[in-house]
Amino acid sequence: MEVHAHTHTPRKKWTHYFWEFLMLFLAVFCGFLAENQREHIVEHQREKHFGLQLLADVREDSALYSKFSKRINGLLIKYKSFTTLMASKDIIPDTTIITAVMPLYWVYSLNATTTTYSQMKSSGSLRYISNQNLIDGLQKYYEITLPRLLITVNDHRNFFYKHIEPFFLNHFEMRDIDIWNDSLVNKKTTYINRTTESDFQLRNIMNSYQQDLEGILKTFSQPNENKNHELIALLKKEYHLK
Repeated sequence: MEVHAHTHTPRKKWTHYFWEFLMLFLAVFCGFLAENQREHIVEHQREKHFGLQLLADVREDSALYSKFSKRINGLLIKYKSFTTLMASKDIIPDTTIITAVMPLYWVYSLNATTTTYSQMKSSGSLRYISNQNLIDGLQKYYEITLPRLLITVNDHRNFFYKHIEPFFLNHFEMRDIDIWNDSLVNKKTTYINRTTESDFQLRNIMNSYQQDLEGILKTFSQPNENKNHELIALLKKEYHLK
């Protein structure tokens, strides 16, 4: 009878299993570190990308504030001149009044750019920003100071459509006026249904509009512009931008 000998496999030492475990652990751990580092790099890239977009938006607002302030400050002089003219005790010709009030027939708006911040807030991407001071500045600007300004400007627009536009339509022949060039098409145009009361009403309406504009500039627009400049400085410093 033939007998087959069994091959004897020597038992592995515990140190062998230990090194296998250690190598496996190190491989998994290094993979975890690499993935974590990759995520960190990706998030940093996303943060800088959003930072660039935010800076572009805030700079666009800065140009808007500058243009708004320059225009309003220039017109405030004309508003004051007009109210002074209407307060005169002299008899003022119709065409003089119409010529003086034409440049003031404007409604103002501020179309601030909130696209990037709104996108970041809705998608939860604000978490990419690591600087808490920058987050606080963005939240204060986009959620407090800017909405207040826009509400005030909207109220100002409503005043125009409720009081100024109806007065013009009721008392001035609009086809005689070129409102885009502040000139008269018909040099003999008249102030329709003019009375002492209508002159008084026109002066009060334009004076209220003037004071409203002054309030917007001092109380809302200027502080927003200052906050805007602070954000520009923060964004440039945080992301090393020019």
